[in-house]
Amino acid sequence: MQISVANLASTLQTLFTATADRLARETQFVQRVWTITGGSFAQAVVFGWAHNPAATVDELAAALGVHPQSVHDRFNERGRAFLESLLAHAIDRALAATPILPRLLTTFTGAYAEDGTTVALPPDAADRRPGTTGNGPEVGAAAVKIFTRWERTTGAIDRLILSAGKPSDHPSARAIPDPPSGALVRADLGLFDTDRLTAWNAAGIAWISRVPTGITVTYDGRTQSLHTFLSGSSEDARDLAIELGANAVPCRLVVRRCPPAVVAQRLARVIETARRKQRAVSPAQRVMCEWTVHATDIPARVLNPVEVWMVSRARWQIELLFKGWKSVGGLAASKGTTGDRVECEILAKLIGQIVCQWGMLLRGGPLTGVNQTAARKQVQHHAMASRIAIAAAGDQLNLVITNLKKFMDRMGVPKRRRASTLKLLSRKHLTP
Repeated sequence: MQISVANLASTLQTLFTATADRLARETQFVQRVWTITGGSFAQAVVFGWAHNPAATVDELAAALGVHPQSVHDRFNERGRAFLESLLAHAIDRALAATPILPRLLTTFTGAYAEDGTTVALPPDAADRRPGTTGNGPEVGAAAVKIFTRWERTTGAIDRLILSAGKPSDHPSARAIPDPPSGALVRADLGLFDTDRLTAWNAAGIAWISRVPTGITVTYDGRTQSLHTFLSGSSEDARDLAIELGANAVPCRLVVRRCPPAVVAQRLARVIETARRKQRAVSPAQRVMCEWTVHATDIPARVLNPVEVWMVSRARWQIELLFKGWKSVGGLAASKGTTGDRVECEILAKLIGQIVCQWGMLLRGGPLTGVNQTAARKQVQHHAMASRIAIAAAGDQLNLVITNLKKFMDRMGVPKRRRASTLKLLSRKHLTP
């Protein structure tokens, strides 16, 4: 659905009243006539935490006009089911800005990025959400992983799935429908899957992917490991028709030798990771540090090697999306100490960030060049006014969103020392 003041107002009004009330009954979150309804609870926790990610339960309860314990008691299994169902309905709305199509993306019906981010949970959630091991802030006995597919020309959140932190992203990626034929997908290395690539080739879906160290390539009738293939290369750049992996996926292999400074940086990261995991750095890893490697099914007449690299680089925007959810939206910060309490807060904050994303689209998608952090803060500043307007019904919500759009329209594009993603993707005559 195309974003507009009227569409956003209608979506918010319906989602946080009639839809929330219905889902509360279906999930048995609300089983009788009570002070707290599905709509009032959703409005309080979603917009309350969107406005102030550090808000206490006492503050949320005050907005509802109930005792804090009444809110604490709703953070349970049924609360999780209710909020997760509300999140799914929010994603289904698929609000989108007018597409921005730089030159390198005009051939495709959409440009999708896939990735996941992980948030730690208290240990008592380990049975249903087992976590990961390591040293980062997102690791622990319990964690929730948020897999996201984002369309970058319109800013629409296409898919979002929650799962346990321990498994890889592959099950989530396989569980969602494929993008439309003619679309372009740039997936994270952790999502590399030759079965999906084979299916995308058959469905006419374009893709660009980084390639894992242990994969095999078949070139000129000879099959060998990728690192062996690269270690025998005397050229600094190659663009070859190959077959990839055990599935023999037909594609292009686009490789470029890295400058010494980049090799040193990569190798330092690999050595540090190996040290933390108490492992040795393998010869294959050392070879791969010397190369930037992409595989793609896009013909060279559509994207030459440099253009493949440029389009691939734009994937970093989804990492900024996750950063905004966590740093501005407080997704990974909670005062809760139990799994149910924290997971309910994560779900409420995630819904709030989806709503903020919709508000940001009033200024356009991520390729506009507007500072995404500043835009997110501006939308969050209007969150409480939106909540009050939803509760009041009438035309108040239209007025609040109209006012928000005026603020968003005044946001300029900051000057940058480096070219913006839009400019990079719009450049002409990018030659190898």
